[in-house]
Amino acid sequence: MNRFWEFYVVRYFVGTVVGSVIVALLLYHPESIIAQTTSLKIDSITKLQPHHFLVAATLGLAFCYISSSPILVLHTTRCYLSYLDKLKVIGNRWVLNALILIFSMILGYFYIESDAYNKHIHVSVTLVIFVIVYQALLVSFALRDKLNELFDFYKSLVNVRAGVDNDKVIAEYTESYKHLREHGNAFLILLFESILGAALFFSNNINFVVSIIVIWLTPSLFVWFFATYLESKMGSLSQDQPDGQ
Repeated sequence: MNRFWEFYVVRYFVGTVVGSVIVALLLYHPESIIAQTTSLKIDSITKLQPHHFLVAATLGLAFCYISSSPILVLHTTRCYLSYLDKLKVIGNRWVLNALILIFSMILGYFYIESDAYNKHIHVSVTLVIFVIVYQALLVSFALRDKLNELFDFYKSLVNVRAGVDNDKVIAEYTESYKHLREHGNAFLILLFESILGAALFFSNNINFVVSIIVIWLTPSLFVWFFATYLESKMGSLSQDQPDGQ
């Protein structure tokens, strides 16, 4: 039986609330380029009407879902996380993270128009690029490997979960890490909402806003192809099973 926290509504509830607040700032705060472009900016909180909150709440769920797209990529390609430790030339994961951060700062500097540069935009864009580069590394590992390890990972996962002698142990173990991951997802969404929201809020023009959203969502486009590949390999599962199973 499903617990109440396993339903998607509960998982995304806090993210939707936080997303609604971020959307409200983006739509109505006078310093937001989105508010300025749409002429929805509100100078005083007393001017807020019920329909303003309704719009923010509705779009807050969509913003929550968009912000969580990196989690989808990380979850799909998690079997390639170990590849990050195999980059011997880097040394270790902390050094790699530092190098990615430095690269993101440099790329972020050139991404921003020089005449509109400020530290708030630079920091927020750097964090966005950091998240994107991390996903790009995992996706590139998967493509370079031709998804072989991805298939092996999911095949072994299916075989273990369908175990024969340790059904109860496997079920309990699976339930434990799933709960940890789902609760972790809820809080990770808040982090990604903050990163994306800051980048959108400090954007200096509407084209910059659109470009940020596009690059944020780009890595998740690969997930459909990865899922389709796994579906195409379904026949291999039955071929690998011994007779009588």
